[in-house]
Amino acid sequence: PVAARLYERYREWMEELIRAGIEAGEFSTDDPGRIADLALGLFDGLGLRALLEDPGIDLTRARTLIAQTLAAELEIEAADLSIDMEASQR
Repeated sequence: PVAARLYERYREWMEELIRAGIEAGEFSTDDPGRIADLALGLFDGLGLRALLEDPGIDLTRARTLIAQTLAAELEIEAADLSIDMEASQR
């Protein structure tokens, strides 16, 4: 199926991004594939809840939970994964 192939490419891209961060000394993990799977699961699950306007998970809360979880896994600060929302909307 096309959707499965596209999703696999997305996952591969995520793993490559994590590997590049490891090589640059920015991240630390023994299993970039596991972190890629975790990241996609967080993006999908929390992103869907925010998209559906779940009162328990707004966009800010979803981003915070994702950053905290991935930062702990990559041995970095959550703030290092945060984005400047004003700058991203320009």
